[in-house]
Amino acid sequence: MNRKMNVLWLANYPLLENHKGHAASWIRALADAIRQDVELTIVTWKPSIEKDMKAQRDGISYVYLKSPRGIVDLLSASQLKIRKLNEFLKQHSQEFDIIHIHGSENQYLAACASIDIPKVLSIQGIISEYYKIIPELISYRRFYWLLSGYYEKKYCKKLAHFMCRTHWDTGWVNKLNPEAHVHQVWEMIRPEFFSVYDDFTENNNLLYVGGMQSIKGFKEMLQALDLVKASQNVGKLIILGGKPDNMTSVEQLIKKLQLKHVSLNDLDFRGMQDVNGMINAYRDSFCLVHPSYIDNSPNSVCEAQIAGLPVIASAVGGVSSLILDGQTGLLTGLDPNEISQQIIRLWKDKDLQKKLMLTSRQVARERHDPVEIKENVLQTYQEVIGNGMEVFADTKRISIN
Repeated sequence: MNRKMNVLWLANYPLLENHKGHAASWIRALADAIRQDVELTIVTWKPSIEKDMKAQRDGISYVYLKSPRGIVDLLSASQLKIRKLNEFLKQHSQEFDIIHIHGSENQYLAACASIDIPKVLSIQGIISEYYKIIPELISYRRFYWLLSGYYEKKYCKKLAHFMCRTHWDTGWVNKLNPEAHVHQVWEMIRPEFFSVYDDFTENNNLLYVGGMQSIKGFKEMLQALDLVKASQNVGKLIILGGKPDNMTSVEQLIKKLQLKHVSLNDLDFRGMQDVNGMINAYRDSFCLVHPSYIDNSPNSVCEAQIAGLPVIASAVGGVSSLILDGQTGLLTGLDPNEISQQIIRLWKDKDLQKKLMLTSRQVARERHDPVEIKENVLQTYQEVIGNGMEVFADTKRISIN
């Protein structure tokens, strides 16, 4: 009897109700796309819950495992949560045909390494590479990323199958694990961005996504804005992401950087936004500036390109797999002078704005075509399981008491 594949995802997935933290929009979009084609169970760790939880919605089963909070997790070298997930997998792994691990930066791969069923890992970021650019010398983040990088390298060396997106993550996998099989699969982007066909050339604001994160280039963004405003009548800088509790820290940073042409009046902090809030920000802007220190395939860039908002981004990590300079965006270094030059170039050239808007929209929509991505994911599952297998023995869905 034919049946659907039973697929287990290990992913940093938000709670269905009252969730906090990263929305994991690309993972949620992919789950919505394939839930009719497979029996999907998603397992994740959550330190915020009081006890293990399970839920079911729209044909997807969710399992949330209570995990240690920050410092306890670090002091245990993440072994407490790794062992807990490993025990869960020992009890239930026979119910699944394949495990899909989302992200090498978490310890999901370490927890399922000893589980003898087919596995594939989607590269999101590469934490051992991100670790190299942490600005602070001593912090929880530095120690946790160091630990995560250790697990990442140790277990990725032994895995047979990866889903990669860019030249950067593919190159990293090939170097670390030359015997691995790499499947090219782009991330699924939320459908709302495909509905945008605005003309952004009449807007005068700049958009930046990343809050005040140093790794996302907030300091360089402010310095570049100061240089631009010295000669050009651009509007405000719209800032999405974590919003400061008060503006004192921003004022202090402006003073420290000795900015002469930027004040708080030039900054529009909008905080975290849902998809509609992001699209509204696009409609107030003529470009997205993404001066990040490191990235693989940042969703902020992909989403803006799909909507047609021109992008100026630092040529780091896998970003140049998203942007052909002068055709689907503008690439820059991290020097504020270079960033400002690209902003001024785009601001003064309406024909270039129009070109980037139309070309990036077309190319990005082909790259992130949801039908093709869905087919690529399902085909990858079949290949990893072996021999294009389409007929599976009946099994029962999981049950947690």
